[in-house]
Amino acid sequence: MSNQLLNKILLEYFAPPLDLPPDSDASRERFHNLMLDVQTSFEKDKIISLSRVINETDMSNLRSDQIIIINVNELRDKTPRTLLYGYTCNRDTWHVYLDKNEQINLAVYEGSRTGNYISHSTKMKFEAHSLIPNKRVYPAACDLEFCELLKSKGIEIPYTTYQKRETKQFHGYLIEDLIHP
Repeated sequence: MSNQLLNKILLEYFAPPLDLPPDSDASRERFHNLMLDVQTSFEKDKIISLSRVINETDMSNLRSDQIIIINVNELRDKTPRTLLYGYTCNRDTWHVYLDKNEQINLAVYEGSRTGNYISHSTKMKFEAHSLIPNKRVYPAACDLEFCELLKSKGIEIPYTTYQKRETKQFHGYLIEDLIHP
């Protein structure tokens, strides 16, 4: 049956009737309908798709095994400040900041007002993806230099809608401000 379908495709698409130009909307619609017919015919024979499954080479190309590191030394401005401020799917606050010791800190805590500690890390280097919350960041509370550094390394930042904010050194709690269990 597959030879019959291939012949049908070749005859009906590549040798269209003279009444339709090959690149017209009607010709494209005819091809689309033909492909639906072909898919239906294949499904009847338990052949699900004309596409192929992923092989090992495809998998290695799709998998991003490259670890991207953000080092505090890549920042020109070492002033203590919020670098990234956002929230998680659980609505926990996500605060990445540079402290007075020139260390990058990641503080995660409940809500934006309670300050109940969830987790904290302080390092000179972080894996870049570990600094990005799984929901959104507030663009007006993020440091431009830091966001440009992330972007230059191919890291996408999930910004929420821009809303003007008060300019301040830190937009969230620091580790010393958090309530520990």
